[in-house]
Amino acid sequence: MNLPDENSRKLLLGVDTGGTFTDAVLLDSGTQEVVHSAKALTTPDDLAVGVSNALGAIMTEISASCEPCSNIDAKVAMLGQLF
Repeated sequence: MNLPDENSRKLLLGVDTGGTFTDAVLLDSGTQEVVHSAKALTTPDDLAVGVSNALGAIMTEISASCEPCSNIDAKVAMLGQLF
């Protein structure tokens, strides 16, 4: 099986804001592999803070693993259920 080049794979980012935690998951759309995941406390007064913290944790994990992120090209943003 030929896997896509590291620089050309498509990643999906999902964020779930719950009552206690906000979770972020980075998924390889080709292999359905969870590449990174992170959890932050939900901030009920301003949900954007919890989302930002979870996304920041994902970016910290990417940086720590030395995966290139200079060619990120966001195509779609959604709010609500995917399925």
